Formats: sequence, structure tokens, C-alpha cells
Amino acid sequence: MLPADIGTGTTITFGTSGFSAQITNVSHDDISRESVDTTHLGTQPAGAGKLASRTSIAGDLADPGTITIEGHHDADLTPPVEGAPETITVAFPLGAGEATASSWAATDQMLSYSYVCPLEDKCTFTATIKLSGNITQTAATPSS
Repeated sequence: MLPADIGTGTTITFGTSGFSAQITNVSHDDISRESVDTTHLGTQPAGAGKLASRTSIAGDLADPGTITIEGHHDADLTPPVEGAPETITVAFPLGAGEATASSWAATDQMLSYSYVCPLEDKCTFTATIKLSGNITQTAATPSS
């Protein structure tokens, strides 16, 4: 795989609802875990030439974050905002020398869908999808 790639060719597939739209942008905010404060009454304040004193450890469970998608609004499509959680797969662009592209898949649920139809411009939408549980990464396979 190349160290950098362009987004053209990225796809998103909704496993149960089959929601499909002309997507122009896919962004994943972050995978993060909580910081657990371990500071106690015996923790010493910072001394001369030092900054800060509080201590912490990272929590064991990471939040998989949210995905935001943007695209061309189609008033005939029904976004699955009220649907059940489903597997959503983001497939990344096929790289040089790859037979299949890398992908990330998780159980997700669309939380919001909004659109805008400005004067003399295309109608667009933005949707927010909350990921839940593990993200399954599938590596690209090389061409034979």
C-alpha cells in the first residue's frame, strides 16, 4: 500500500437497510478511550522547573467514534435514521498492485440526517453514524 492515497473510490455500504447515496465525503472523528484519574492525596505538587502533577491511566475500552458522511441529497431515498443497528463497511480506494481494497466494518446506527438545497446550487446532505463495539479491519490483498 502507498503511504498516502486520495479518497476517490472510497465507498460505504449499509448491510441491512441498503441505504445508498452519491457520497462526496466520509470522515471518522476518532477512536478514543477515557483517561482515568489516579491522583491521590499523597501525590506531590510539581517542584521547581516542573509542570503539572496529576496522574492518570488509560481506560481499557475504546470508543469507536462516529462517521460523518456527506453527499448529494436525493429526496426519494429514505435514510435509516429509525432503523436498527446494522453493519456498515467503509472500503478504501484500491491501491496500485491490489486485487481487493482495505476496509473497516462495524455495527453502526445512523443518528442524524440533514440536507440543504441552496439557490442555484446542488442539494446536499450530511449524516452522522455512531459506531458500536469492535471495528473489523480487512487488509488489502495483492494482485497475483
